[in-house]
Amino acid sequence: MAEHEKLKQYRGKWCIEFRTTEIISGEVCTTRKRISLRTADRRVAERRLEQWKTDLRRSAETTVNAAWDIYSADKGKEREDYSSRCFLPFFGHLDTNDINVDLCKAYVEKRRGDLTKRGTPVQDGTIIRELQSLRAALNYAAKPGHRDFKVVMPKKPAPRERYLTKGEFKKFIAAAQKNERLALFLELALATAGRKTAITELTWDRVDFERRLLDLRNPERDESNKRRALVPITDRLHDALTKAREKAQTRYVLEYNGDRYRDPKKAFAKAMKEAGIEHATPHDIRRTAAVWMAEAGVSMSEISQYLGHSNTRVTESVYARYSPDYLKGAAKALDF
Repeated sequence: MAEHEKLKQYRGKWCIEFRTTEIISGEVCTTRKRISLRTADRRVAERRLEQWKTDLRRSAETTVNAAWDIYSADKGKEREDYSSRCFLPFFGHLDTNDINVDLCKAYVEKRRGDLTKRGTPVQDGTIIRELQSLRAALNYAAKPGHRDFKVVMPKKPAPRERYLTKGEFKKFIAAAQKNERLALFLELALATAGRKTAITELTWDRVDFERRLLDLRNPERDESNKRRALVPITDRLHDALTKAREKAQTRYVLEYNGDRYRDPKKAFAKAMKEAGIEHATPHDIRRTAAVWMAEAGVSMSEISQYLGHSNTRVTESVYARYSPDYLKGAAKALDF
C-alpha cells in the first residue's frame, strides 16, 4: 500500500509523494512515487489529497473475483481461462487489499503439491504465469497510482529449450493428418511462429490470399506486451489455407462445433505419442520456427520482427547461439 503520503511542490505544481513496498525476487523493495495534482493552489491540493486517500481506500474494497471480472471483460479474455481456474478458488473470495506475501507463498506451496492431467507435478513456470495473471488483474482494477499489490512469485526457472528437428516435425505432421484441425494448427504454428492463442483466434478476414499476408494482430484485443506480427504466407501454408477456406463454416480459420478451436493440447499430445517423438508443447512449435530461421542464417532483426518481439535483445538472448555464424568472428580473433 501507499505509505507516508505528503504534499510536495514539483515544477510549480503540487503533487502527492508517497512510498510503496513490493516483494521482488524474495526481496523487499521500497519505491518512491509521485502523482501530480495539477494545481498550484495549496488548498485545492489539500482537498485533492484527501479525495485521493478516500479513493485509495475504496479501490481496495473489492474482491479478487470482481477484479478479475473487470480485467477479463476489458481485455477480451475468457472469464475462466486456465490460470483463473487455478487461482480464483484460492484468492477469489478475498478482498484485494488482503493479498500479501504469506498468501502467495501458501498458494505456491499448494500448487506445487497439485498434479497435472498427465499426473506430473505442476511446474514453477506454470505457477508464475498464474500469479502474473492475478497481479495483472489486481493492478488493472486498481486506480492509477495505487498499483502496489504484493504478489510474490517463485524464482523464474531456466528457459525451456525444446524444439523439433525437421525430421521430428515431418513425423509429427504426418501423424497429425488424421485430425484436420490439428494438422492445420501445426502448419500455421510453424509458418507464422505465432503463439497458440494468436493462431486459434485467427479469422479469415485477416488472411490476405491475394497479397499472401497473414495478420496475427486481433483488432478485438488490446495490444499487450505479447505483440503479434504480420507475416508472409508460405507456399505450403497457402495450399493448406486454400483447402480449409473451401470447407469453412465460421469466421475462424480453426473451427470446432461452430466456434473457434480453442485448445489443441489433447490432440497435440496424442499425435506426438503416435509419432514416437519426445514430448513437446504447442508453444515449442513457435520456438522450433525461430530456431530453424536462426540455423538458416536469418538475421536476428528479421527473426525478431517475425516473432513480434518489441526489440532484438530478447531474440538474441535466446536464439543467437543457433546461428551458423554465432561467435565465429570472436573465435577468429583468437586464432594465430
